[in-house]
Amino acid sequence: MNQQTAKLLHDANSAGQEVQQYAASTTRERFLEDRSLHLIFERLFEIIGIALTKAIQSAPDLQTQIPEVRKIIDTRNRIAHEYAEVNYPLMWFMATQKVPEMCETIERLLEDVPVEEDPA
Repeated sequence: MNQQTAKLLHDANSAGQEVQQYAASTTRERFLEDRSLHLIFERLFEIIGIALTKAIQSAPDLQTQIPEVRKIIDTRNRIAHEYAEVNYPLMWFMATQKVPEMCETIERLLEDVPVEEDPA
């Protein structure tokens, strides 16, 4: 895996970790009623979806290695292109059931990838 793909997976994982933190700090009912949480989750799903899309473009085999990756990317696409039709109960399900699986898989994929330091 090249460094650019690893960086994209890292970005998706970081956003996924944030989704999990927000989900752990609230309830489904509160999430469904809270517009600010909707906006937070939407943005994080956008980051995840874009990062995964680009990672798969550079390493197509990732599509078979990350469970439900297409559904996660499709969640991002619904937010971006059908914003008035976002299904928040589905988003909660994705956040609490699919994102943790995604993060576990990405962490395994990144275990053996050396991290390049950013020259600053």
